[in-house]
Amino acid sequence: MLSTPPRFLSASAMLCGLMASLILVACHESEGYRVLDLTAKGGTAFESVNLANAEPWGSWSDGSPLALLLNEPLPKRFRLIITVAHVYGDNANKKVEVVVGDSVQSFTAPADKKAVEVTFHDVLPGSRLILFKIPNPQSPRAAGKSTDTRELGIGIEKIEIAPALII
Repeated sequence: MLSTPPRFLSASAMLCGLMASLILVACHESEGYRVLDLTAKGGTAFESVNLANAEPWGSWSDGSPLALLLNEPLPKRFRLIITVAHVYGDNANKKVEVVVGDSVQSFTAPADKKAVEVTFHDVLPGSRLILFKIPNPQSPRAAGKSTDTRELGIGIEKIEIAPALII
């Protein structure tokens, strides 16, 4: 698990040595959007670090940062629409930072299932890495709730990569 903010690490440095956490998730195009479906089993949309195995509703972050290395570069301007299905422990109503290249945006982790949105402008060409800095990952075992040792933070159903709205 990384404790240093990963924005200072390259994508390859971020993924080296952590490939044991590699999970491939399905991706599909939907009306011009790229949709990363974290409920699906299999696929080739991206590689991940600190993402737990898919469950019927989606996938938990398992530690911090959650790193997604996409197969295709991100556009220069785009919106991430993140459907947060669950939040574990005291992560509800806490700020989650999202890092793409040298840009940082954030959202407040909702207490209930909700889609949240962050917009990125002027992303470095060729950027493929999306990082989610989870404020307080915690294992249910450490909390005395179960034997589950995963470091849970937010549970994500899907992530849409959509064109940025021009105002």
